[in-house]
Amino acid sequence: MAEPMKTNCPNCRQSLSLPEELVGRTVSCPFCKQSFTAAASAPPDRLGAAGAPPPHRPSTGLPQVTPKMVADLASTQPWVLFLSILGFICCGLIALVGIIMMAVAAAVPRSGPFGFVACIYVPVALLYLFPAYFLLKYSGGIRGFLVTRSGPQLEQALQSQKSFWKFVGILMLVMICINILMFVIGVIVGFGSIAMLRSMH
Repeated sequence: MAEPMKTNCPNCRQSLSLPEELVGRTVSCPFCKQSFTAAASAPPDRLGAAGAPPPHRPSTGLPQVTPKMVADLASTQPWVLFLSILGFICCGLIALVGIIMMAVAAAVPRSGPFGFVACIYVPVALLYLFPAYFLLKYSGGIRGFLVTRSGPQLEQALQSQKSFWKFVGILMLVMICINILMFVIGVIVGFGSIAMLRSMH
């Protein structure tokens, strides 16, 4: 019985054991679920002509990208792309609802605050375009890194991720401030109404 062949997944760099009859065929990695053409792994670093070990490579002091990291990125990329596409779809739907509401407000006389609320929908849709765009760039950076294994592609992915969370953080702070302001205004109006009612009796 033939011994299993050792090979490495080109996507996540995991070491795999495959039957020799699968050499040259397309297989699926059980770790990152990506497909690749099976090939025998390269032998370990050979000694030099004089029997000397390979030259020592100084450490940069930074942690290396492990196969587990690559596998996690590979499994994350489809979800990031899905959320990005979902974000673009939601932006389109919000803008469409806003346009329909504005058309109805223009056709109905004395629509009151209905027209004002309709005008808010389009800016909100434009605002939500930014996180969807950042997620799309993040997904593209991950995909590029998985293909090329280049540092700039990984940097692009992380930069897009940072931009996404920075935007979400700023948006949350603005929403919290608006809610606090509305609460304070509501309290002031409430106490003012109570004082007015008492003065009338």
